[in-house]
Amino acid sequence: MLKRSQNGVWVLALALIGLALAGCAPTIAAAPAAPVAQVRAATPQEVYPRLPGDLGGGLILLDVRTPQEWAEDGHIAGATLIPLAELEARAAGELPQDAEIVVYCRSGNRSQQAAAFLVEAGYTDVSDMGGIYTLGVSPGTVIHDNHFHDVESFSYGGWGLYTDEGSTGIVMKNNLVYRCSRASFHQHYGKENRIENNILAFADEQQLQRTRTEPHISFFFERNLVYWDNDNPLLGSNWSDDNFRMDHNLYFRVGGKPVTFPGGLTFEQWQQQRHQDQHSIVADPGFVDSQKDDFRLKPNSPALQIGFEPFDLSQAGRQIPARLTADLPPVPTGFE
Repeated sequence: MLKRSQNGVWVLALALIGLALAGCAPTIAAAPAAPVAQVRAATPQEVYPRLPGDLGGGLILLDVRTPQEWAEDGHIAGATLIPLAELEARAAGELPQDAEIVVYCRSGNRSQQAAAFLVEAGYTDVSDMGGIYTLGVSPGTVIHDNHFHDVESFSYGGWGLYTDEGSTGIVMKNNLVYRCSRASFHQHYGKENRIENNILAFADEQQLQRTRTEPHISFFFERNLVYWDNDNPLLGSNWSDDNFRMDHNLYFRVGGKPVTFPGGLTFEQWQQQRHQDQHSIVADPGFVDSQKDDFRLKPNSPALQIGFEPFDLSQAGRQIPARLTADLPPVPTGFE
């Protein structure tokens, strides 16, 4: 997912499911002949094949989480732990400026700070990852009770929940996602994923994105709260077929502006002509204070009418010990 800024900085946005590193960022640093600050974006397909072979040969995988997160939540084999709070004191002695440095954390915030510091310190090719990213056939995978926010990109990328190539059988529920530069949810292509009971707010270019039409059901999108305050569309990219299922959702544009759908359809036309969102509503969900990132619901919120179940945002993140992968079942065969 490549994203380029005006000053030549590239940013990477994705996350590593196996460690529940949702939203933390690889930062790649390598000095070019003419020192121009860069943050380069990469996909998992680009990074993973280089591990562990390139580690120690010019590539450094930098984990800027705390030692407790490193120990309890797991970490990528071969990674280097330098907590963000110690990065300024340790970078010069431990991170060569001619190395590639891929930085990651847990939620994206610390990795963004680390990337900014490294550029300021003279590292001139820096990458960052953020949000949650999935690939392939993954029955039984449940991504839940996470808090993803401020997932930024300068061009391609910048999604919150991202089901990429062939993602299948994945459940994403009870996640709070807000301020993503591209969309709160994006599916490139996949099959029968379930996006349920999430709060998705304040995305920029569009709120939800679907890239590819498919001969099967792409995903089920149900009991979600989608809330935004700009004039960009609710649904972006490709919604030309009906091989997806949307229902029991709440949509609201701040200020009571009309909610429209692909083809300029009104909400009622969307229901009648496309047969989607038959039991969904357009209403203010009644957040306590969304401008201060307080997305708790006030009493008697209309969100309860659609079957939305409030979740405890204070419990976001891993609540159980990390589990080794040696005893997991084999990866199922993918599909074309």
